[in-house]
Amino acid sequence: MSLRLGNPATICVVLLLLAYLPAARCQQIPDPMLDGLHNRARQFLEKVSQDQSDAAYEELLRDSPLMKQFQQSEKLKNLVEKTAELQAKYGEFRKIERIASRRIGENLVVLRYLFECEYFPVVWHFAFYRTPPRDSLAAPLELPWRMVLVRFDTELEKLAQGGTE
Repeated sequence: MSLRLGNPATICVVLLLLAYLPAARCQQIPDPMLDGLHNRARQFLEKVSQDQSDAAYEELLRDSPLMKQFQQSEKLKNLVEKTAELQAKYGEFRKIERIASRRIGENLVVLRYLFECEYFPVVWHFAFYRTPPRDSLAAPLELPWRMVLVRFDTELEKLAQGGTE
């Protein structure tokens, strides 16, 4: 049996290949660095889900420039207070789901999570940064990643508009 271009079976095979090739190419290659940052964010969210907001922030912001501002920043204090009120406002915690992870250049990683509660989901945003070396060489893997942004919102319409990238 030979395959000819006009043969319906050949056309079906070609269409199936075209349909599955993009999916195969889009599968992400495991990235240990991203996995490590994901674990840090997930541990934070798990502590938040257990009503341990203060401890969650202290651990997450360890070695972060934000930690230096922790005691002095009203904005950060308000964030911790609002985090402690999540359960009262949105209901009992149900599930954590990573909805986006993106490397931006070599030294910035942005992660986004859906923190699903009984009454309403909350979107958490994290950004990790590592200081690049002074010379033009690539950053060594052992440079520390520091938290430079943590916040949450309930702007679900942004997610529906493609804001998960």
